[in-house]
Amino acid sequence: MKEVLNRLFEHQHLDKVQAREILVNSAGGKYNSAQVAAFITVFLMRSVSVEELQGFREALLELCVNVDFSDFNIIDLCGTGGDGKNTFNISTLFSFVVAGADGIIVEIHEEPEKAISDGQQSLTIEEATNLYRNARTVLDTKRHLY
Repeated sequence: MKEVLNRLFEHQHLDKVQAREILVNSAGGKYNSAQVAAFITVFLMRSVSVEELQGFREALLELCVNVDFSDFNIIDLCGTGGDGKNTFNISTLFSFVVAGADGIIVEIHEEPEKAISDGQQSLTIEEATNLYRNARTVLDTKRHLY
Protein backbone atom coordinates (compact mmCIF):
# COMPACT_ATOMS: atom_id res chain seq x y z
CA MET A 1 0.00 0.00 0.00
CA LYS A 2 2.87 2.36 0.77
CA GLU A 3 4.10 2.14 -2.83
CA VAL A 4 0.61 2.88 -4.16
CA LEU A 5 0.20 5.85 -1.83
CA ASN A 6 3.54 7.28 -2.95
CA ARG A 7 2.47 7.00 -6.59
CA LEU A 8 -0.78 8.80 -5.84
CA PHE A 9 1.04 11.53 -3.87
CA GLU A 10 2.98 12.19 -7.08
CA HIS A 11 -0.33 12.54 -8.98
CA GLN A 12 0.31 9.37 -10.94
CA HIS A 13 -2.54 7.10 -11.95
CA LEU A 14 -3.07 3.43 -11.28
CA ASP A 15 -3.48 1.06 -14.18
CA LYS A 16 -6.59 -1.09 -14.46
CA VAL A 17 -4.97 -4.11 -12.77
CA GLN A 18 -3.68 -2.07 -9.82
CA ALA A 19 -7.04 -0.38 -9.27
CA ARG A 20 -8.79 -3.76 -9.32
CA GLU A 21 -6.29 -5.25 -6.86
CA ILE A 22 -6.63 -2.32 -4.44
CA LEU A 23 -10.40 -2.68 -4.27
CA VAL A 24 -10.35 -6.49 -4.05
CA ASN A 25 -7.68 -6.38 -1.33
CA SER A 26 -9.55 -3.66 0.57
CA ALA A 27 -12.76 -5.68 0.49
CA GLY A 28 -10.83 -8.77 1.55
CA GLY A 29 -9.48 -7.08 4.67
CA LYS A 30 -5.87 -7.03 3.49
CA TYR A 31 -5.52 -3.35 4.48
CA ASN A 32 -6.38 -1.82 7.83
CA SER A 33 -8.81 1.08 8.15
CA ALA A 34 -6.03 3.69 8.33
CA GLN A 35 -4.55 2.43 5.05
CA VAL A 36 -7.93 2.46 3.34
CA ALA A 37 -8.66 5.97 4.64
CA ALA A 38 -5.26 7.18 3.43
CA PHE A 39 -5.85 5.63 0.01
CA ILE A 40 -9.28 7.21 -0.40
CA THR A 41 -7.99 10.60 0.76
CA VAL A 42 -5.00 10.67 -1.57
CA PHE A 43 -6.93 9.08 -4.43
CA LEU A 44 -9.59 11.79 -4.33
CA MET A 45 -7.01 14.61 -4.28
CA ARG A 46 -6.45 14.21 -8.02
CA SER A 47 -8.43 13.38 -11.12
CA VAL A 48 -9.63 9.83 -11.69
CA SER A 49 -8.58 8.02 -14.87
CA VAL A 50 -10.71 5.83 -17.08
CA GLU A 51 -8.36 2.89 -16.43
CA GLU A 52 -8.85 3.27 -12.68
CA LEU A 53 -12.63 3.29 -13.11
CA GLN A 54 -12.40 0.20 -15.31
CA GLY A 55 -10.33 -1.58 -12.65
CA PHE A 56 -12.79 -0.65 -9.90
CA ARG A 57 -15.66 -1.83 -12.11
CA GLU A 58 -13.98 -5.20 -12.66
CA ALA A 59 -13.38 -5.54 -8.92
CA LEU A 60 -16.99 -4.72 -8.08
CA LEU A 61 -18.25 -7.25 -10.61
CA GLU A 62 -15.86 -9.84 -9.18
CA LEU A 63 -16.90 -9.11 -5.60
CA CYS A 64 -20.64 -8.92 -6.14
CA VAL A 65 -22.91 -11.60 -4.79
CA ASN A 66 -25.58 -12.75 -7.20
CA VAL A 67 -28.96 -13.30 -5.62
CA ASP A 68 -31.37 -15.62 -7.37
CA PHE A 69 -34.92 -14.28 -7.21
CA SER A 70 -36.24 -16.60 -9.92
CA ASP A 71 -38.53 -18.33 -7.40
CA PHE A 72 -40.26 -15.03 -6.61
CA ASN A 73 -42.49 -12.66 -8.51
CA ILE A 74 -40.78 -9.51 -7.21
CA ILE A 75 -40.32 -5.97 -8.43
CA ASP A 76 -38.15 -3.11 -7.21
CA LEU A 77 -39.68 0.27 -7.96
CA CYS A 78 -37.40 3.26 -8.38
CA GLY A 79 -38.92 6.56 -7.33
CA THR A 80 -38.48 9.87 -9.06
CA GLY A 81 -37.42 11.51 -5.84
CA GLY A 82 -40.14 14.13 -5.79
CA ASP A 83 -39.68 17.81 -6.52
CA GLY A 84 -40.12 19.24 -3.04
CA LYS A 85 -43.17 21.25 -4.19
CA ASN A 86 -45.82 18.87 -2.88
CA THR A 87 -46.83 17.86 -6.39
CA PHE A 88 -48.28 14.46 -7.26
CA ASN A 89 -45.58 11.79 -7.49
CA ILE A 90 -46.45 9.32 -10.25
CA SER A 91 -43.99 6.72 -8.97
CA THR A 92 -45.85 6.64 -5.66
CA LEU A 93 -49.13 5.94 -7.47
CA PHE A 94 -47.40 3.24 -9.48
CA SER A 95 -46.25 1.63 -6.21
CA PHE A 96 -49.84 1.52 -4.98
CA VAL A 97 -51.08 -0.03 -8.22
CA VAL A 98 -48.36 -2.67 -8.26
CA ALA A 99 -48.82 -3.44 -4.56
CA GLY A 100 -52.50 -4.05 -5.23
CA ALA A 101 -51.75 -6.54 -8.01
CA ASP A 102 -52.09 -10.13 -6.91
CA GLY A 103 -48.84 -12.02 -6.45
CA ILE A 104 -46.44 -9.08 -6.76
CA ILE A 105 -44.06 -8.40 -3.88
CA VAL A 106 -42.99 -4.76 -3.42
CA GLU A 107 -39.85 -3.93 -1.48
CA ILE A 108 -40.16 -1.42 1.35
CA HIS A 109 -37.66 -0.11 3.90
CA GLU A 110 -37.94 -1.17 7.53
CA GLU A 111 -36.40 2.17 8.52
CA PRO A 112 -36.82 4.67 5.64
CA GLU A 113 -34.94 7.41 7.47
CA LYS A 114 -31.82 5.24 7.23
CA ALA A 115 -32.25 4.43 3.53
CA ILE A 116 -29.40 5.48 1.26
CA SER A 117 -31.82 6.90 -1.28
CA ASP A 118 -35.52 7.77 -1.39
CA GLY A 119 -35.80 7.33 2.38
CA GLN A 120 -38.14 10.26 2.84
CA GLN A 121 -40.51 8.80 0.29
CA SER A 122 -40.49 5.26 1.65
CA LEU A 123 -42.95 3.81 4.08
CA THR A 124 -42.18 1.91 7.23
CA ILE A 125 -43.62 -1.60 7.46
CA GLU A 126 -46.30 -0.30 9.84
CA GLU A 127 -47.22 2.57 7.49
CA ALA A 128 -47.33 0.22 4.51
CA THR A 129 -49.51 -2.23 6.43
CA ASN A 130 -51.93 0.54 7.43
CA LEU A 131 -52.02 1.84 3.88
CA TYR A 132 -52.74 -1.65 2.57
CA ARG A 133 -55.54 -2.18 5.10
CA ASN A 134 -57.12 1.18 4.26
CA ALA A 135 -56.86 0.51 0.53
CA ARG A 136 -58.41 -2.95 1.05
CA THR A 137 -61.30 -1.40 3.00
CA VAL A 138 -61.94 1.12 0.21
CA LEU A 139 -61.76 -1.62 -2.42
CA ASP A 140 -64.11 -3.92 -0.52
CA THR A 141 -66.58 -1.07 0.06
CA LYS A 142 -66.50 -0.16 -3.62
CA ARG A 143 -67.15 -3.78 -4.63
CA HIS A 144 -70.20 -3.93 -2.36
CA LEU A 145 -71.59 -0.74 -3.85
CA TYR A 146 -71.49 -2.00 -7.43
